[in-house]
Amino acid sequence: MSIADQAPPARALMVASFRKLVSYARRALEAGGRDYAGADVRQARRGTALFGLVAALTIAFMLPLSPPTAALGGAGWALGVGVILLFVGGSVWIRGECSFGQQLAANYVGVLLIAGLQWLAGGYDSPYHQLYVLSAVAVAGIHPKRQVAVFLVALFLAGAAPLLYLGPSSEGLVTVGGQIIFLVGLTAVVMLLTHRVREQRVDLRRRAGAAQELARVDQLTGLGNRRAFDEALDREIARSLRVGSALTVGVADLDGFKHINDSLGHVKGDEFLRTAAKAIAEEVRRPDVCFRWGGDEFALVLPDTDRAGAELLAGRLCAAVKDACVVPGGSSISITTGFSELTGDGDAAELLAFADHELMARKAAGSSAPDGS
Repeated sequence: MSIADQAPPARALMVASFRKLVSYARRALEAGGRDYAGADVRQARRGTALFGLVAALTIAFMLPLSPPTAALGGAGWALGVGVILLFVGGSVWIRGECSFGQQLAANYVGVLLIAGLQWLAGGYDSPYHQLYVLSAVAVAGIHPKRQVAVFLVALFLAGAAPLLYLGPSSEGLVTVGGQIIFLVGLTAVVMLLTHRVREQRVDLRRRAGAAQELARVDQLTGLGNRRAFDEALDREIARSLRVGSALTVGVADLDGFKHINDSLGHVKGDEFLRTAAKAIAEEVRRPDVCFRWGGDEFALVLPDTDRAGAELLAGRLCAAVKDACVVPGGSSISITTGFSELTGDGDAAELLAFADHELMARKAAGSSAPDGS
C-alpha cells in the first residue's frame, strides 16, 4: 500500500483524535449547578473583576521597570499597553451578567496575556510570571476541582513556555519548577479551604430549609399547619385573581371531639385526629390541599373549585371520616364543614370568616354536611 493510500485514513485519524481532544476539553471545562453549589456568582464576579484590575495595575507599575521590548523591540510597548487595557476591559465585562463559565474563560485569556507579556519582556528574567498567582487564586476560589485541575495544566504550559523559546537551562528549570510547585500548592490550599466553606454553606442552607419545612408541618397529623395554610391561601388567592379561576376555602370540625377526649383520654383522641387527618388527606385531590387549622379543626384550599364542587367534596369527606374513625361501641365520628368561594377582590381573612361562619351555623343546626348527613 502506497503512502498516498495511507494518507486519507491518517488524516481521518488525526481529525477524530482532535475532535476527541476538543470534546474532552469541553467536558472538562463544563460544570453544572451541583458543581457550583454554595458558590455566589455575584461575589465571584466581583472577585474575578478585582483580580483583573490588580493585574492591570501591577503590569502598569512593572512595565517601565521591565520593558516589553526583548522580543519585538519598541513594538512591545504597544502590546504591553494593550494587555493592560484588555485586563481593565475584561474586569468591566466580568462585573456584568457574567456566568461561571465565562469567568473561567476570562482567566484562561488572562493566563495567555501574561504568558505573552513574559515573552515580550524576555522570559525568565521578567517578573510578569508572578501574576499567574492571581489567576490561580481566582480559579481555585470559585470553580470546581475538575476545572481547577485543567486550569493548572494551562498554567504549567504557560509557565514552561520560556523553556521552548529560550531553550532549557538550569536557571530556567529552577525558575519554572519552583513557580509551578508554588502555584500547585497555593491552588490546592485555596481550593480546599473554599470548597470546605461551600460545603458548610450548603449544609446550613439544607438545615435551614429542613427547619422551615418542619415549621410548616403539624407534628401530630403530618399535615401542613396554620402557617403553611396561610401561605398557601395567599398564594392561591393571588393565582386565582391573576388567571380568573375559581377558588374555594373550607373548614372542617370533628363533631363531639371534646367528649372523646374526656371519655377515652387524650392519647385516644390524638389517634382519632391522626386517623381523621389521613382520611381527609386521602380524599382530597390534587391540587387540593388540607391542613390542620388547630385543635380538631382542619382547613382546605381548593384551587379551580367552585362552591358546588366543594359541597360534593364535603359529602365524600364526611363518609371517609365516618368509615375511618369508629369509636368503641360501634358509633362513628362525623365532621361538619363550611365553605366560602372567592369573589371579586376578597382576601384571606374574609374567606376564612365566611367559611367559619357557615361552619358554626351548621354545627348549631346539627348538620355535618350540606345534605344533612
